[in-house]
Amino acid sequence: MPPSKKATSLEKTRKKKREAEKRRRARIKADPEKYEAAKLKEKQRREKRKAEKKIAKIKDLTPRQQRAQRKVWQERTRKCRRLKKERQLQLEKILRENTTVCTNDEMGNIIVEGRTESINQNESQLSMPPAPSTSFSKCSLVSNTSSRQKLQGALISRRNRNNKIKIIKKQREQLDDMKKKYIHCK
Repeated sequence: MPPSKKATSLEKTRKKKREAEKRRRARIKADPEKYEAAKLKEKQRREKRKAEKKIAKIKDLTPRQQRAQRKVWQERTRKCRRLKKERQLQLEKILRENTTVCTNDEMGNIIVEGRTESINQNESQLSMPPAPSTSFSKCSLVSNTSSRQKLQGALISRRNRNNKIKIIKKQREQLDDMKKKYIHCK
């Protein structure tokens, strides 16, 4: 038998309420004063519930209830650790897919994904060549009598390098955002 219209509308209403509550909590967390006030209020509420014996300590429970409670805690911990590990693996996968591997060879050239590139001694960042088969020598970027084509090539490679740096910064920001989202596993 299909679910009734009343049941589906009830689910929709609950979903809307959850989303509204989520937005409200986000607004509170964004404002430090409101966040401190909310923490204080929650602390007082918890103390009041403890005083009313609505929150029982583990030592006050029967042995059977203690075992049950510990089992619940154990399951939550397992779930939290599993989710944390999955998120970490997901982040590592994203990093592997979106980053290039740079290493130095014996002659001081930088190898990026199997291509060798030389860098200027004055430059501290990686210069990308226009094509994988070509590479700049260290002296070609430094010489004062460079041809127009060499200078254009240097400008293009600098522009490409700056674009790559911007992409890397965006990806780092996205990664930091993802890390912040997945810090808490509950």
